[in-house]
Amino acid sequence: MSHSGLLGPDIVCESLLTDATNVIVPPSHRLAPRRSIGHAELQDEAFVGLKKRYGMRDLMDQYCQRAGFVPRHTFEGDEATTLRALVRGMGSGLCARYIPES
Repeated sequence: MSHSGLLGPDIVCESLLTDATNVIVPPSHRLAPRRSIGHAELQDEAFVGLKKRYGMRDLMDQYCQRAGFVPRHTFEGDEATTLRALVRGMGSGLCARYIPES
């Protein structure tokens, strides 16, 4: 199972399900009241996210690249719970982090 298609002449790739991606921001953040945002709206945000070796991070970087920017990470970690706590504790509203819905 993979978050993206694998390439190869002897590999068949079929999507079994899709999952929404969410952005976590502090309650005081300008985007907090919004129900939906576009990836390009995150261009000027400082990101808290997983380290590059994680599939979700690779996917997030791809989304940002398609929106025309490279995310500026202020912290990279291994634990999703730590990252959520960092974002919740940010009073400045300068963090955004992608998480899968499930």
